[in-house]
Amino acid sequence: MTELANSPDVNSSWFLTKTRRRIELTETNRKLIEHIESALTTADLQEQANLLIDQLLLLPVDSPTLIAGLAFFAVTDGDLDLKAIGGGDAGKLLATLVRLSSADSAATTSALLQVRRNRRQSDNVRRMLVAMIDDPRVVVLKMVERLVRLHPKRFDESDASRRAAREVLHFYAPLASRLGIWQLKWVLEDFAFRCLQPDDYLDIASRFKERRSQREDLVSKIQSDLRWRLNEIGIHAEILGRAKNIYGIYRKMREKDIAFNDVHDVLAIRVIVDSVPECYQVLGVVHTSWPYIGEEFDDYIANPKSNGYRSLHTAVYGPQGRVLEVQIRTQEMHVDSELGVCSHWSYKGENDATLEDESIDWMREVLNWHAALDPIEASDAGSRENSDAERVTYVSTPQGHIVDLAAGSTALDFAFKVHTDIGLHCIGALVDGEEVALNTVLKTGQAVEILTQPRATPQRTWLDPDLQYFKTSKTRELLRGYFQVFDRTHNAKAGRDWVQQEIDRLNLKLTPEEAARALDFSSPDDLFIEVALGSMKARQMLVEIAQLQAEVSELLKTDDASKVTMQIHLSAQDRKNLIRDITREIAELNVNIVNLKLGAPKLGEEATADIWVQVSGLGEASLVIVSLRRLHRVSDVRLVGSN
Repeated sequence: MTELANSPDVNSSWFLTKTRRRIELTETNRKLIEHIESALTTADLQEQANLLIDQLLLLPVDSPTLIAGLAFFAVTDGDLDLKAIGGGDAGKLLATLVRLSSADSAATTSALLQVRRNRRQSDNVRRMLVAMIDDPRVVVLKMVERLVRLHPKRFDESDASRRAAREVLHFYAPLASRLGIWQLKWVLEDFAFRCLQPDDYLDIASRFKERRSQREDLVSKIQSDLRWRLNEIGIHAEILGRAKNIYGIYRKMREKDIAFNDVHDVLAIRVIVDSVPECYQVLGVVHTSWPYIGEEFDDYIANPKSNGYRSLHTAVYGPQGRVLEVQIRTQEMHVDSELGVCSHWSYKGENDATLEDESIDWMREVLNWHAALDPIEASDAGSRENSDAERVTYVSTPQGHIVDLAAGSTALDFAFKVHTDIGLHCIGALVDGEEVALNTVLKTGQAVEILTQPRATPQRTWLDPDLQYFKTSKTRELLRGYFQVFDRTHNAKAGRDWVQQEIDRLNLKLTPEEAARALDFSSPDDLFIEVALGSMKARQMLVEIAQLQAEVSELLKTDDASKVTMQIHLSAQDRKNLIRDITREIAELNVNIVNLKLGAPKLGEEATADIWVQVSGLGEASLVIVSLRRLHRVSDVRLVGSN
């Protein structure tokens, strides 16, 4: 990592001056940071960026996280184009953070949604965030962004700000606790409490301040006394005073219905030693030095919390009969307890921040966490199907609304979920700004935009089960409903055309009517209508017919155990990575490519490809054809012959 302390350029950048050795100063990063700083054109933007970076620097975050934090407010304010950050780790983190913040705005703006839908939207925002826990840097960035929103320098008395404070208190602070990031949890709670109940906050803070000198004197004496006792048995320990956060004191006052003067456990110390055996030795010294309170003892070393937290907790009646809380842990446990998931980040160079394997196991427990949701939203969420995050995909609209879909849903499913008319008139989709096919499976965190045309209508190929345009039964029924309005003659003709296309693709020597008779339909139209409404797989039926009737095709005279080389012809609109996608699809079927010839004038024009593959028969060749037909912008794939 580049040393920045003596760099002549550091002083020209407040960000680099602050971050110093925390940023990997590649030439790309230097230019990117300069560009971002030039977009912080107002004192307001500079203040927000400063506050956010100050909070991030309290945690061991990596270069991409810091750069994403620096750029966030400039991007959301419209002074910096998100695309300028690029497609690296920082760009990906920032894109997700911006999307979540847009969703937050949509969830809390009553003008956009009615109250009931507003609660559903808020729930989806939370669940989308939780579902993205595999990259906890996004979660940390989001929590720090909330801190800046509630900072005493930034908070206003608007309804939106108060809703944001409630969201922090009821969701983000418990999430920080679940992730074990206590530093963030305490500050989140205190900032939100100050925003929501300023009088109560100031009252406790002032009382806390009045007793500070007395408390500090007593803690200092306890530290000296305990340090002497530990030195006597050869244990070197770091002994720290620990103050409860303001909200923690307020909550204890409410839970126990006591006054501030009766809250005795604001007196606390933390003992940090080198090893686990020493933790238990310190515990013995503490318990023999002062009377201990049995019901207040917890051994989180032998029985760690679900988020990985480890420490010994005890309470004793210390000097003057005051209740003293004591936490005992190793240095490693201390770092873990203060920083939680952040302490598991290791750095292997730019764009390669990774997680220790052991941290991922307990982080996944967060996926099943709903206890911190508001009661109304929790009951509403619990009654819905697919409430389990593992079975739901969360994506956002261009306006920032979060849409929940069944896992495995496609862009076409998304279109019909947003509105039936959008599904009926869609022609394509953009996912994170890139054009994709409508049968593209969506992933949590993606931003999806559906492209429509007023005169566009559904394509019957969308009903083809082989092409996998939809996951949900709702999409299938809406498509079937659209085509069922056509009369029997119209559907029969469309179905016959579809069967004929499959016959041509497989290079079979039979007519659609012969296929219907072979399948025991009372009339060919019955088969054609079934196919037209997506009820049957025409390709699979025809393969079965061909395999039963050897005279249909010379291609089937090969022995099943041997391989035959077959030629497949493909037509497509040329695009980037077309050859890569063709070869990858075939390789995933474990089929060998003997030869490939591609004719492509230039991007955007029609391209053709002839592909020779080794297959065991028509059935395997048909699978290759189906897989290639699913590719984006592929218009036709057919079997030409064999060698």
